[in-house]
Amino acid sequence: MYECTNNQCKGKNIRYCVVCANKKDESFKVRTHNHELLLTNRATSWTCNGTRDKDGCKCNNKTSGTGVLRFRCQGCDYDHCEYCLCYYHES
Repeated sequence: MYECTNNQCKGKNIRYCVVCANKKDESFKVRTHNHELLLTNRATSWTCNGTRDKDGCKCNNKTSGTGVLRFRCQGCDYDHCEYCLCYYHES
């Protein structure tokens, strides 16, 4: 695991796996959605779509008001928390 150096993550003790840490941009592909997800901070109350996936949300959907990072497909209204992003990402 590597510490994220993205300005939106600093001070939040966020860690990424090797695949995510080595990405050159902030878009991520997950095996549970057809489009790439982008890091966003545009909502204070939201639900992780990992709750609908076979293995469930990796933070037990504790997303609202907790500072958990949100990765979003705006067009589809699809979100993953930082923990689901690491779990469900495609390499």
